[in-house]
Amino acid sequence: MGIFGWSYPPGAENDPYAPYNQDADEESDEEPSAGVITNRQGALDFWLAADESRARMHVYRYTACGAWLEFTETGLKLGSIVEGSDCGTATYELFYPFTEAEVEDRIAAIENEADAIWKWANEENGEWGTPMEQGCDFPDVAFDYRHLHKGGSDG
Repeated sequence: MGIFGWSYPPGAENDPYAPYNQDADEESDEEPSAGVITNRQGALDFWLAADESRARMHVYRYTACGAWLEFTETGLKLGSIVEGSDCGTATYELFYPFTEAEVEDRIAAIENEADAIWKWANEENGEWGTPMEQGCDFPDVAFDYRHLHKGGSDG
């Protein structure tokens, strides 16, 4: 018996407090929230691409650094090779589900990182050459974006 002198019998259909009667466990027919990418097709739709090769081409063509995109079974990987440096950016991985904003954050991080690496390898500082030629440390811009390496749902 409950503290008030009554209780529902175990397994009673009308017990609103039993975990087996709560609606939270039921599957929803609702569409995912706008801006949430839950699968490969959602990622293709984000880039308005019919297939993976078109999505890769879109990412390469519409980023200043020519970023690359790889589809995996569990999500996406993004990064960039930096011309003239024999280096590349960090690889940013996202696991389904993730938001469109998370994709855009990683692309912005890749663009910034690629820019810093390119300048390190190619921009001369007067008569001394480039920072790379001077023996300066590799720009660890990826460290500034370490919070983005958690794989999505930025939390």
